Amino acid sequence: MNAVARLGGFFSEPDVRANPARALWRRLRWEAHWQFGDSEPMVLRGWWRGMVILLPRSGSAAQVFYRQFSDAAIVLALEHFVHPGMTVIDIGSHIGEYALAAARLVGGTGRVIAIEPQPDLCDLIRASAKHNSITWFDCHACAIGAREGNARFASDPKSRGGWLAEGTWATLVFV
Repeated sequence: MNAVARLGGFFSEPDVRANPARALWRRLRWEAHWQFGDSEPMVLRGWWRGMVILLPRSGSAAQVFYRQFSDAAIVLALEHFVHPGMTVIDIGSHIGEYALAAARLVGGTGRVIAIEPQPDLCDLIRASAKHNSITWFDCHACAIGAREGNARFASDPKSRGGWLAEGTWATLVFV
């Protein structure tokens, strides 16, 4: 993709259209955090409804840093359908943005169970919940599939997305 096309894509982003200076500043800050040797997750305070979220280096986490959520429509649906006292299960939680939002919505009388097969991301989600004093929350480092047993798990090191897969590249076997 050439520079002109990338620049056009940048200006079409919703956060850029709303506030170009803020959007540029956040992207520069995100890149600087990772380029200058900091491998620790970025701590985003005052994220959503005053919450804290820990963000690893991933495409989805960057979207959360830039715009609050990688998909605002999902949060609107959560706000509409999730109420105090409910139980919510988030399968494939990735960085936990929706599981944490659900935890805020169900409150202490509810329960949220996050399923994330990448153990380091599951640890990060747990740490985010702890930062927010959310005790009605569990994250399980496992995968959900059509049958019980062991399976190969592949992940993209850049996006941190993962999937149950066959093959040999970037596979980890979780038992």
